Amino acid sequence: MTRIFEFLVAVSMVIVLAVVIALALPTHASASRSIEVSHNIREVYDILANYRRFPDYGVLRAYDAKTQFEFSGPAYGVGAKVSWKSSNPKVGTGELTMWQLEPAASAVFLKGTATIVWKLHNSWSGHNKRIVFEINRSGKDQRLVKIVARYRVDYGWNLFDRYSRLFIHGAPDHFLEYTLTNLQNVLAVIPNLAYGQLHPTLVDTPKQPIVYVSESVKNTHNDISVAIDSAMQTLHVALKKLGVAAAGPRTVITRRWSRNTYTFDVAVPISSTKLKVAGQDYDLTQPGSPTSAVVVQTSKPSGSTPAGTTQTLSKQPAVQTPPTVIEEKPGDWEVKGQLIISNKVRARMAFGGRALMAVLDGSSAQSYAIHKGLEAYAATHGYSNNPELLPIYDVQSQAPNPRNLTPNNPSGVQYKVYLPVIAAPLMTPWQAAQVAPAGVSSTLTPASSASVSAPAVSSSTATPAQVTTSAG
Repeated sequence: MTRIFEFLVAVSMVIVLAVVIALALPTHASASRSIEVSHNIREVYDILANYRRFPDYGVLRAYDAKTQFEFSGPAYGVGAKVSWKSSNPKVGTGELTMWQLEPAASAVFLKGTATIVWKLHNSWSGHNKRIVFEINRSGKDQRLVKIVARYRVDYGWNLFDRYSRLFIHGAPDHFLEYTLTNLQNVLAVIPNLAYGQLHPTLVDTPKQPIVYVSESVKNTHNDISVAIDSAMQTLHVALKKLGVAAAGPRTVITRRWSRNTYTFDVAVPISSTKLKVAGQDYDLTQPGSPTSAVVVQTSKPSGSTPAGTTQTLSKQPAVQTPPTVIEEKPGDWEVKGQLIISNKVRARMAFGGRALMAVLDGSSAQSYAIHKGLEAYAATHGYSNNPELLPIYDVQSQAPNPRNLTPNNPSGVQYKVYLPVIAAPLMTPWQAAQVAPAGVSSTLTPASSASVSAPAVSSSTATPAQVTTSAG
């Protein structure tokens, strides 16, 4: 009996001691990790001010690739939410809510500093859990951006929760560290541009029939301009022969750009989806089967063995494979639904769906930056795009006009640049805020030190969007 009493006294003393220690522990705790990235501060701010890219850089899918995410609330800014669930206990269920953004996105580039607060709801101990990102320019000449991620939690009078602070350098620390590392990797493949003055909008584009000519030329002003002029002359002849009218302005579809070569399509929308080619009627909305390959063997392969004779296989000369020729003629369909009109001209249905659109106001030298600016904006805001299937394109929306000349638009030409996107909301943040631009500018400032930046352009080369203005 005495031993039982002594045991109860000892347990009581341990409990009292544990309570005293818990009361002495702080009512809150924090952990932090930091990283420096060579990227524009506005892009860092934007990618953290929405959750559309969170599945790509958050650590959760590293624990369970099958983690399911669900987005709710606004697509961007305060009130945006992402929730997740997983059968893996390291992931479990949880939710993040965008709680605070300071300053507004439009002021980030000038201030060079920002704070973003996420509210966290999950199985970790404590309440008022939040992740705070402090973003500041850093490094020599302020060319880097330092991101400090802090996990903060309150315990109040919950004594058990207070002890959990001893484990804050476990799961919370790992979340911060791996999320920052993954974020750096995601940013590394985003074009590094200051796109704050771009003011893009999300629009619905109609599906249209087009005729077009594909070109691949040296990336010089002269070669590109000559190619566009020649393509337009070819298209005008084709339209007349087809008996259809142009239903819109000239459009340049960028396929591939490099320092030395520019590959693109010069297209014109047309008034009808139905065409008569080589005396036959065709409907572009219902493409037929592609032309089959025709195998042409011009001569008997050398080294063949006459009938009735044998040879040692190892000594037989290699038999050359006969050449395969795809015989194309007007009225044939190509693999991706293009109708062959002539040797160079094709017709197909194009465009349609959602697109991120910006205005290029006559400054041809900035076209490449407009293209890359839209790609960067889409990437940081979580709008998916596939440049191979849905390439970016420029539509001349305003012909040269002396009345429209301004210091920023010495040619008086205006273009609308469209980047087709999927998984995009109804509006960009700029649209949602209903901010009227003081004057749409095509000026984008490349970041001084870019992990992935626009290729340098020599004085003898032109960027893809310069193509759109060279033919006027």
